[in-house]
Amino acid sequence: MNATLGNRYGFRFIVDQTIPSDAAYAFAQSGFIFASAAPSVPQSVPFGATTSFEGLALRWLRDYDSEFFQDRSIVNCYQGFRSVEDVLVGWDEATEKEVVSTQEHFVRGIKLTLDGASDYPEAASELAKITGVSDAKVWTPTGRVAETDPANA
Repeated sequence: MNATLGNRYGFRFIVDQTIPSDAAYAFAQSGFIFASAAPSVPQSVPFGATTSFEGLALRWLRDYDSEFFQDRSIVNCYQGFRSVEDVLVGWDEATEKEVVSTQEHFVRGIKLTLDGASDYPEAASELAKITGVSDAKVWTPTGRVAETDPANA
């Protein structure tokens, strides 16, 4: 069964029962890396093959299992999966210099919640300094920047 609900506005909507009902995640297609490889077929196996399709590689081994007096078929692969983190480059208005982050950050996805609350990086953090988005300067759906600091109101 396919959990894809459909495509809308450039996003593929997929059901995941492990995510709370008041949350959703949006990711860029380049946000994750998946790699698979087929192990080699041993020479001692009477029949074996490897194949790959759409980025998935598999090995198939077939032999006779004398313990259970029947044919045996095994399919396996090596696989790996990880998120992509980026070094960020920004502009520091105060020093009029380019700023490069000292850490890598995951910026190819976002968590969406239905409770209306948002979590922003602290104003003093590296991520806030480079992106300009912080708990002191909040982006709103209208695209305007709202100052959340009462001293700036």
